Amino acid sequence: MFIFMNYNGQIKKISPKAVLRKNADWGKEYLRYVSAKDNGFQLEEVGKYGCCYMAVQYPDAIERIFEKIRQTGCAILSSVDIQKVPDKYLSAYKEYVEQIYNGTVETEKSSLLNTTFLFSVFVNSEKEMKMMDQFIKEHMEKNNLIVTNCTGVEGKVLDSIATMGLFDFHCMRNVEESLIASFLI
Repeated sequence: MFIFMNYNGQIKKISPKAVLRKNADWGKEYLRYVSAKDNGFQLEEVGKYGCCYMAVQYPDAIERIFEKIRQTGCAILSSVDIQKVPDKYLSAYKEYVEQIYNGTVETEKSSLLNTTFLFSVFVNSEKEMKMMDQFIKEHMEKNNLIVTNCTGVEGKVLDSIATMGLFDFHCMRNVEESLIASFLI
């Protein structure tokens, strides 16, 4: 059984036969066409607007960040892609990162993870989308989590979240293990 998220946050189940049949085009049958807007997107089929975000800089500590956003009543979809640096490559990886960024990586062996944090919010109008975009950026800034709009790749980001990584989009950053739980909705 394959599962995916629809764009209202509901999980749907799909028969493997339906996905794997000879002429199946998974993307066309199950994913929505996304048209780009300023700092957001529109799903014309379902009459929704929204914004996609990617975390680009993480704070040292953070509380659950979605509480205020959930209070607005918007549908939110998020994904956290985690890839641990294998212990046998950790020293070479740290050396590589230190060379590139001209600094030191001070972390314990077990706590360094490559992480991509993506999320999308859905609203009912273009005006709400612009207001939500401003609200989210201000809210994240107050929590020292720097996010950026996924301008130009909204469709890829939505597909990655909706298919739980089957269509993968990621931009890895080094994150401490202790922060990962804070990204859960």
